[in-house]
This record gives sequence, C-alpha cells and structure tokens, in this order.
Amino acid sequence: MPRDFSRLRSCQFAFRVTSGLLSMINVSTLLQHCDNLQHRLSECRELPEFDCNTIDHLVCQQYHDHWKSHTDLDDGKYSRNPQYWIDRIDSWIGDQLLEAGLTPDESQPLNTETPGRAFQRLCELKFELQRLEQVCDSLDVSAGTRQSFQQRLAVCMLQIDDITKSLQCLVDAIFCGHIGHRSYQQIHMYNDPQMNTYLRQAERRMAG
Repeated sequence: MPRDFSRLRSCQFAFRVTSGLLSMINVSTLLQHCDNLQHRLSECRELPEFDCNTIDHLVCQQYHDHWKSHTDLDDGKYSRNPQYWIDRIDSWIGDQLLEAGLTPDESQPLNTETPGRAFQRLCELKFELQRLEQVCDSLDVSAGTRQSFQQRLAVCMLQIDDITKSLQCLVDAIFCGHIGHRSYQQIHMYNDPQMNTYLRQAERRMAG
C-alpha cells in the first residue's frame, strides 16, 4: 500500500542565538508531578490540575494515559495512543521556540530521540518502578524472588536517573540553540479506519 504523506507536517527548529534561551523545562520537577499523580491515582484521590498550555499538563496527561492503559482500574474511557502525547510535547517545544522569535539555523544537528519520546520512556519506567516496588515490599514472595526483583528495581532506577539527566541536557541544548528540534505530525495508522478495527466498526455502527 503506498504511503500517504499528504498530511505530514515537518517543522525544524535550530537557532542562531547570541545568549542562550533558558530552558523552560525542568525534567526532575515534571517527574515529581508524575509521582504525585501516581499516588493520587492509586488512592483514587482528586487529580492535580495544570494550565492546559503548559508542559506540566502535557507530561502528566501522558503519564495518566499510560497508567490507565496498564491498570485494572481503567474506567473504560478511550486512552489516546502514546504517539499523540509525544507529538503534543514536541509541538509544544517547537511553539515555545517560535514564540521566542529565534532564527532557524539548518546547520545545527538533530538528536535521534525527541524530548516527547524520552518523556514517554520515563512514563513507562515510572510505572514499571511502581510495580517492582510493590513486589519487593510484598510479604508473599520468596527471598530469592525478592532479590531478583530488587536487582531489576536497581536497574530501573538507574535507567530513570540516566534518562532524566540526558533529557535535561537535551532540552537545555535545544533551548540554547546547540541542538535542533524537529516535530513530526501525521496521520498514524491508529487513526485510519482501514487499519484500526475499532474505528472501522464504529463507522459501521454510525452508518446503521
């Protein structure tokens, strides 16, 4: 099947600046928001609210959708595909750079992974961390099993720490103009009724 790139939007941002624009993203603070959200979700408490135009809102919504899709407490509402939040975060960064009036510079290198995708990886690891901690704290597992999961827990914590530091370096470099930023938005297969059974069935129901 030929690929349809008719709705592909590609924007590249790399900047020539005399004094670097301070990064608007504090990765550690955002992860603390996710930890708070995780506790509230586990206790069925009221969720924190952030301005919908902030990175705090986007990252927390990204984690919230990931949490809902991997727990038995899903309320049955539709959770967006992870790529949706990756695109939203990357586009938000691009918008902030444009609003700053910075001049594109095609000579700057691009990173192989965008901040949006790195945040998605952290969402996955944060959720896995919680599950590993639950097993390690459980009284129903053997000493050998607990030791095995403690080792996995240590690796998970190291991954989170490494990605957090690397992501902070990346966003700082982007906002200082040392690394370019490209945001891709396109029709994904999950939005195509021909490729998504749920959407295809929904269209048939609407057609009667």
